[in-house]
Amino acid sequence: MGAFFDSVHVLSENIIDVQEYIEHNIGQYGCYIAPPINGWTTIFLMSDDSKLCCDISKQLKTLVFEIKLHDDDIFYYSCYHLGNEIDAFDSAPGSLSNDDISLSEKQRLKGSPHKWTNLLPFPIDVQRVNNILEEMRASEMMLGLLPEEFCGLLYLPNALTSYEYIASDDPEFLKEITQLDKFIHIPFNADRLTTGLISYV
Repeated sequence: MGAFFDSVHVLSENIIDVQEYIEHNIGQYGCYIAPPINGWTTIFLMSDDSKLCCDISKQLKTLVFEIKLHDDDIFYYSCYHLGNEIDAFDSAPGSLSNDDISLSEKQRLKGSPHKWTNLLPFPIDVQRVNNILEEMRASEMMLGLLPEEFCGLLYLPNALTSYEYIASDDPEFLKEITQLDKFIHIPFNADRLTTGLISYV
């Protein structure tokens, strides 16, 4: 079995704002928040929540990337800015759900880096990003180092791990994580399941 990664990257060095937003709005699960590295504050959610990724980009007025890797052979990202999903990529659309995907949906999930590269505070090799996405789409087996290279071009820290790996305390899963000792853990709180999302001010 391959690796399963899931991380959310907020383009902000203000970890206090990120933590306050998370504490006010997460009702179903806990998370880990990594300290700012390379301008990104990274969140590892106990459960998926694309709405939260969209909302945090709106509330904090910034760029947010949601990164996923399934079994080492399907890579996905979604990019949000100011409360809107502006780009998405799936290396094998429809393969997990076995659903027929329309041509327009496949086109939407091809990835369009030009929609967000100008929003980054550092230069990026857009052509190489596009080439990586094309290589991923063409791959029918393990993606190898392509996800790692993609995340490296965006300077996304600790992208190739997940809440489950961090919570496992398995040294094999933790050895590549940067500044793990500075992670903030917001634990699961069952009492908040009935509260839903609380507006962040």
